[in-house]
Amino acid sequence: MITDALWSDFDNDGKIDLVITGEWMPVTFFKNTGTGFKNINSSTAIGNHVGWWNSLTAGDFDDDGDIDYVAGNLGSNSPFKATQDEPMFVYAKDLDKNGKPDPMVFCYIKAEDGSRKPFPMHTRDDLISAVNEIRKKYPTYKSFGKASLTELWSPTEQERAITFKATDMQSSYIENKGNGQFEIKPLPLETQVAPIYGMISQDIDNDGFLDLILVGNDYGMEPGSGRHDAFMGLCLKGSGAGTFTPMSFNTSGFFVNGDAKGLANIRTADGKNMLVSTQNQDSIKTFINDRNTSSHWFTVKKEDAYAEIEYSSNKTKKIEFYYGSTFLSQSSRGFEVGDGVKKITISDFRGNKREVDLK
Repeated sequence: MITDALWSDFDNDGKIDLVITGEWMPVTFFKNTGTGFKNINSSTAIGNHVGWWNSLTAGDFDDDGDIDYVAGNLGSNSPFKATQDEPMFVYAKDLDKNGKPDPMVFCYIKAEDGSRKPFPMHTRDDLISAVNEIRKKYPTYKSFGKASLTELWSPTEQERAITFKATDMQSSYIENKGNGQFEIKPLPLETQVAPIYGMISQDIDNDGFLDLILVGNDYGMEPGSGRHDAFMGLCLKGSGAGTFTPMSFNTSGFFVNGDAKGLANIRTADGKNMLVSTQNQDSIKTFINDRNTSSHWFTVKKEDAYAEIEYSSNKTKKIEFYYGSTFLSQSSRGFEVGDGVKKITISDFRGNKREVDLK
């Protein structure tokens, strides 16, 4: 179940690589070898962080000249819990021989004896509608409530079953350490209250550091779980060192409290940045960044891939240009820089370079 994809040169070799997210999988990196793509997850150091990942955004969040990533996940405010020590499982097999697979999700919960075991995340009634044998095997809700994974799925039934596990449900910052190595860190607690979908990396306060703008929620969960609707949209102030601080709604002016999915930055005709957020079965919300700034906007060509920016302070920054960025969204293709820029070099998808006239 692939949910997002980003063409991005994560190893700074000039070839555009591929990063994807999905459910029951890690954030997955495919290196562009020049003749094809190679899955390098076994060597990224974060391949064991399997989640229900929804979306991606990218940027040089720690100002070291390479591209880092932020990945939206389910969050922690949910009955669906998963850690490295207590993963979440799904088992699927045609248990009642009716030609259809019967999937069941299990999470670790404290048992009667005080130990922690994987128990089903579905109600007895839901499972009976799929596998009628459960009605006979567990005639009461109490007997069903005591049944863990090993009681519901015997060793014989587990054989040849389709099985996946998840180990990390937190929306996270993924720092690029170079040479195809990454470090993953959870975003602040305020971002973990619901699933994150739309994300944009942008310097919203004109301090020279990339910030994050996020929307989310999911109204489509099963009734037993309930809506995941605690998120109201959020701006995270970036530090330039890969850390983020939540901004209050009064400070940011950004508030999206519905079933939000898409988020895009549109450059208006009068030179302003307009954020557009979609909400399922609700209105589209728009926000204009009315900051006073002397920044300059550059529109890029359709074949341009990224820009390398050199500042008078000898700091360098890399900005990539995407076709599709974050969940089901596309922002205006261009970039904005403030004062103090010494040189801008743009590279296209074929490796051709050109210098931007700053006059």
